[in-house]
Amino acid sequence: MAGRIFKMIVTKSHREYVIMETFNVSESRDSRYGMPTMHASPGHGYHAIPPSVSYGSTWLHSTLITLQNISFIFNAQHDCEGGECSYTVNSTGTHDGQATAKVGKTVIHSTHNKYFINLHALHNAWRIREVLPRNLTEPVPYITNREEFHHEMARKLQKTNPEKRAKAKEKAKDTRERKKRAIEFVEGAEGE
Repeated sequence: MAGRIFKMIVTKSHREYVIMETFNVSESRDSRYGMPTMHASPGHGYHAIPPSVSYGSTWLHSTLITLQNISFIFNAQHDCEGGECSYTVNSTGTHDGQATAKVGKTVIHSTHNKYFINLHALHNAWRIREVLPRNLTEPVPYITNREEFHHEMARKLQKTNPEKRAKAKEKAKDTRERKKRAIEFVEGAEGE
């Protein structure tokens, strides 16, 4: 089971529990990024989060588990493109607790519940590979015909490299002439 920790609870008897929003991992990769995805679990228990906890009367796809049942943490990113999330431009913000006039963008996430499991993150990558099926974690070649790609790149470089070398040669010549004139100027000034 994959999930996002919503709230940690410690009872008076020092038992530790976690309310976790649960997700199902898809059996295939996302077609755009090639990453495994996960979606909110509609089949899991629905627990009303009490208003004192926050979220008002929002219903979460959640479950209550003991803290010891959490195996590891991993990084997941919201599918903003698929969820059509929007951006807003901020003209003020804070940095180190002080107000700034720096302009920046803030993401306003939609309620779309699809997330990418970040296989590029280094934290607990080996554990993710242990838990997920091999078809979701095996490396996928960037190109299918490596030799053809190599030859195409070599052809492009053979066209551009002579131009770059000619420009570099001309620049070196200009630099040598400029230095020569500077030396002649300094030597002429010393002779006076």
